[in-house]
Parts: sequence; structure tokens; C-alpha cells
Amino acid sequence: MGQCFTLESEELSTFNKIRVHLPIRFGGLGVRELSHVRYAEFVEGVMDSITPLLPQHRDDGELHGKLNKLYVEHWIGENCLMSEHGPWSKIISRNVSALGYGINLAFTSICNEYHTMISDHENNLSSSDVLHNDSSFAGFTLNGEIKQGSIPQCLSKDLEHATKEYLDRIYTQNEEVCFNHNMERLSW
Repeated sequence: MGQCFTLESEELSTFNKIRVHLPIRFGGLGVRELSHVRYAEFVEGVMDSITPLLPQHRDDGELHGKLNKLYVEHWIGENCLMSEHGPWSKIISRNVSALGYGINLAFTSICNEYHTMISDHENNLSSSDVLHNDSSFAGFTLNGEIKQGSIPQCLSKDLEHATKEYLDRIYTQNEEVCFNHNMERLSW
């Protein structure tokens, strides 16, 4: 950010450090780094690359995937898209799977960021149907459904709403620790 503006990140208040990355439609500045969407992009990459390889079960029969069914079942699990434990449960449970580690790390990081932004997150876990803390269902709802639209957009939308609510709470509480100057607060 220091390369774009004559302002260093350390000079910003806590409030404005968060606000900088919020989209303009939510009162932010819309400045995003690629690192802010990397985890959501990883989850989308897994969804886009692995899901078409799997056999799909339709009402009129089974549509074969692009890989031999036995290999897929050994790697990811039998009928993983229909599994009540989540499509990624088998691959995550393997300690040697780099892909499972990546899915777990990426989705857990997104969910942790989301839950630090919402108030009293224990009572609010169902407020997002895609940020549900279960990495076995990363990119899916807990019912195993794939949301319409891009995965990063679905994940980012809920995170942006939570961030906006968080900044509204900071503004309302008016804690001096969060602002370097009263004009920062008034600009919100």
C-alpha cells in the first residue's frame, strides 16, 4: 500500500487498516491485495479441478467422471459428494495429503477471519451458509450443495458483510484505541 499512497500501513489506525480493504459499496477504499483472496481462490481451484473428475449421481443414472472410479474412491472416498461427513473428509483426514492440508488450512483461515469479525460467533454460526467452520465441506454448504456463482465471491461476500458490521460496532462503541484522530471516526 505504501507504493500506491504516500502513507505507510503503520500510520493507519486499526479502524482504517480494516477499512482500506473493504469494498467501496461498504464504505471502504476497495484496495485489495492478492493475499486477501488467495485462500478463497485455492478453494475454488480445488472445486473447479476435482469436482468434474468425480462420478456424479443423477436421478436418471450415474454420469461417469473423467477418472477411473476406483482411483477416485481410493483418493477421495466413495461417493464423496454425497457423504454426510463432507466431500473432502477422507482427503483431509490423511496426514500425508498436501491437498487435504491445503483445503483445511485455506478454509480454516477464511472461517477464522470471518468469526473474528462477527459478534458472539458461538451463537451466530449459522449466519453464513458457506463459512461454517467445517473444512470437510469447504466450498459447499453443510447440505453438500454447491452455491451458484464463483466460490471466492460467495466466501468474500459473507466476509465483507461481517467486516462492515464489525466496523459499524467499532464506530458505535467509539473506543479511542481504534482511532488515531476523531476525523477518522467521523469519515465513516
